[in-house]
Amino acid sequence: SGALHSCAPLVASEGIILSLTKLDKIISIDPTTRIVKMQSGVRIHTLCEALAPYGLAVGTLGTIDWQTISGAVMTGTHGGALTVPSLHDYIKSYTLVKPDGEIIKVERDTQLNLFRAMAPSMGVFGAVIELEMEAVPLQILEARMISIPSSDLIDRFDDVMKSNKYARVVVYPSIGKATIWTANPVASREAAVA
Repeated sequence: SGALHSCAPLVASEGIILSLTKLDKIISIDPTTRIVKMQSGVRIHTLCEALAPYGLAVGTLGTIDWQTISGAVMTGTHGGALTVPSLHDYIKSYTLVKPDGEIIKVERDTQLNLFRAMAPSMGVFGAVIELEMEAVPLQILEARMISIPSSDLIDRFDDVMKSNKYARVVVYPSIGKATIWTANPVASREAAVA
């Protein structure tokens, strides 16, 4: 039924709304292939905590980490980067229950057209109950945020987006300001706080 992150009424309905949050098991983590198999209701923060001991991470994250993995994928969660793809690009397969009750597995390698249509589809093909995702090597990021006059943003935008691994810009027109959040890999946690 949603983590209520969107300001749009994505889960408003007069019909049936399913909550899959109790399907919250991480089934397997293979550190060699970096493939994670999990149920759809696993929260992103739980997934991140489970991957870290293996030196692995989720390939991209949105603004919040309390979304479920399937909710984030099905609604098109993306990170703030020119070179890092959206979360659904890391998915290898979906297991879903179709509206007629049939359970199918949709795999990137064998059903490319249907696979590509799956996300972001917001569940139109059925309820995703399980996913396989490719994790990425864990990196320590140093995050910074600055506020600038919004009139300076046009001159700085291209450089901000190209010179940082991750960057997000929010413009506040009513006060003439913009915030720029950036995050870049560093060698260690100590280097990030130095």
